[in-house]
Amino acid sequence: MHFCAGMTDDRYLQPWEAEFLDSAHVWSEYSMKQKEANAQNRRFTLEDLEDSWDRGIPLINTLLQKDHHTLAYD
Repeated sequence: MHFCAGMTDDRYLQPWEAEFLDSAHVWSEYSMKQKEANAQNRRFTLEDLEDSWDRGIPLINTLLQKDHHTLAYD
């Protein structure tokens, strides 16, 4: 029972609304960084994404994997 009670802590579960808001922010930041890299005539690198690598819906790292086309059909 104590274990289940601990699972409701905000450190473990976020409301869906927070996930969607965070995702919108992450993807907006991704777009902004990509445009900035293009404006500076440089490559968009993984270092540009290190703050948001495991965030977003879908996760940014999922879309940038080599087999991301295969993952779309999973």
